[in-house]
Amino acid sequence: MAFVLFVLVALMLSVRVTWLQAVEADSLQEKATNQRLRTVELPATRGRILDRNGEELATSVPAKAVYATPYQIEDKQAAAERLAALLDLEIADVEEKLSRDTGFVYIARQVRYDIGMDVEAADIAGVGLLEESKRIYPEEGLAAQTVGFTDIDGNGLEGVENQYDSILGGEKGELVAELDPRGRTIPAGVQVRKSPVPGQDIQLTIDRDIQYHTEKAMGDALEATKAKAISAVVLDVRTGAILAMATAPSFNPNVTSTRVPEAMRNRSLTDRFEPGSTFKPVIIASALDSGVIDKNFEKRLPYKIKVADRWIHESHGRSEQNFSVSRIVSESSNVGAVTIGLLMGKDLIYDSIKEWGLIDRTGIDFPGEVSGSMPAPENWSGSTIGNIPIGQGVAVTPLAMVRAFAAVGNDGVLVTPHLTRSIAGDIIDVAPPKSVLDQTTANDMLEMLRTVVTEGTGSNAAIDGYTVAGKTGTAQKFKDGSYNTGAFYGSFVGLVPASDPQIAIIVVVDEPVGAYYGGTVAAPVFKEIGEYSVIKLRIPPDAGQGD
Repeated sequence: MAFVLFVLVALMLSVRVTWLQAVEADSLQEKATNQRLRTVELPATRGRILDRNGEELATSVPAKAVYATPYQIEDKQAAAERLAALLDLEIADVEEKLSRDTGFVYIARQVRYDIGMDVEAADIAGVGLLEESKRIYPEEGLAAQTVGFTDIDGNGLEGVENQYDSILGGEKGELVAELDPRGRTIPAGVQVRKSPVPGQDIQLTIDRDIQYHTEKAMGDALEATKAKAISAVVLDVRTGAILAMATAPSFNPNVTSTRVPEAMRNRSLTDRFEPGSTFKPVIIASALDSGVIDKNFEKRLPYKIKVADRWIHESHGRSEQNFSVSRIVSESSNVGAVTIGLLMGKDLIYDSIKEWGLIDRTGIDFPGEVSGSMPAPENWSGSTIGNIPIGQGVAVTPLAMVRAFAAVGNDGVLVTPHLTRSIAGDIIDVAPPKSVLDQTTANDMLEMLRTVVTEGTGSNAAIDGYTVAGKTGTAQKFKDGSYNTGAFYGSFVGLVPASDPQIAIIVVVDEPVGAYYGGTVAAPVFKEIGEYSVIKLRIPPDAGQGD
């Protein structure tokens, strides 16, 4: 009986083996192969972000991703202990990953290359490595709000990294490979490869050195003034190229914990502010250009003037005096600006401000730009025509404001600000400029703005050896439905050198503590930025200026 049972079992096994070999062999072979196959994404090398001189602001370095195939790991605790020690991780966290019911799990991403090699040398069954790259920012926080950053998979999240993500990112590849139980590629196994296409470089108009000195001056001022924030832009007057654009406080894109919303905002184009007296030259230049007044305009002005139900007065007490248009600019007379605004009328004021590009977006090649804000003439109250000429009741971005001043220095021609110089070596076309002022008017306005620095409120912006044309601004902040007497914007915007303007610079200080006048808190920052910029750009001093 035992013999018969033995024969039956043997016969059954023989039939089963025959069945497996003859009928299911191909299917089983396919299953075995599929268990060993892995589809691996091959990341493309991300293109670099460069400054105008080819210096790297963002680049990628080789790194390793450590992964595991949990079901191939018999002693999970031992493997977790070894991996945790090599990768400086918690043993419990690694063991949890190794215990998952999955055929693939990342243990660590963007591991330093030499550490990855240590993991490979440990030869842990079921653990493998993939090639990847890590995005780094060699200059750390420099131009952080402009350059932006990526996520761990190399997708652009903010700034230029986001704006040109598809160009920088290239095309990912794919590798279908047969792996042994230790997660290593079998040389003679199945392999199908689609090679990645590298991303292209983006070159910006930013000058690394000017950006650095701009940020340094702002950082010092932020500490000294205890302000909420400071914004600054350095603009090429003739081309619209942005040489520096910065916001303080900032962040280091290499350090995830510093990426907080308040630090990441590029306030120069995402935040509006009421410009205060920096707006007066726009009104006065428009009045000159339209013929409402001429450069010889002069009028006896009282200390205060009533517009509808509101009294508007000077920032400092004085008697009734004669004011030329140049004196109105240099001494930043509120009454003078309102008087000229009344002569213009609301329609001309509105049309002029729109023509200067202060209501619309500038068209910069960067995400997140907001437009200016000003009510249409039909929505003005009786006192609005008194508010607008002194920069109240209208809100603009720092970028739009510095662009308008650049037009004064560019013979009345308004340029389009831009941050991108080239893509993969191809120079980018910029929107054509447009004329907003007659050249004679622009030159007359430029001369008046020079007196602001030589005789008026902007003396702290003077640069040895160079003439400067500019304007101070101090404006109460509109908060919680009213103008706050304890919160101000202090600003300065100007041109260097005034004899032949090359660069326009704006500095906006948001809620300084203590001193708040633009000539006190913003003009010195302008001076520091301008002093370095003229040297870096090799702009010669004005004849007869300085030693």
